[in-house]
Amino acid sequence: MTNAQLQERLKQLQKRFLAGDITDNQVLLELNAVSTALADGNYQEKIRDAIRWYKIYASPRQSDKFPGGRAGVRAFFLQELGSAIDIAGRLA
Repeated sequence: MTNAQLQERLKQLQKRFLAGDITDNQVLLELNAVSTALADGNYQEKIRDAIRWYKIYASPRQSDKFPGGRAGVRAFFLQELGSAIDIAGRLA
């Protein structure tokens, strides 16, 4: 997979998440599948952080403990995913 293809794959994941067109399990499977697609440490860190935030988001009892609640955790997840998309684009 090229970096441009990876970037597009992540954008599609983001789009499906925002549309509510993907299950929690599918999000995590997709993130895990692309977690080592790039050898770049910053990219891998952002994907790991996105996975961590998504696991919290997927558990309302956990996400309610954070400032801003579930919406705040969602924002953190999207921020990390967006950073990974940007890194993939820069390396393309």
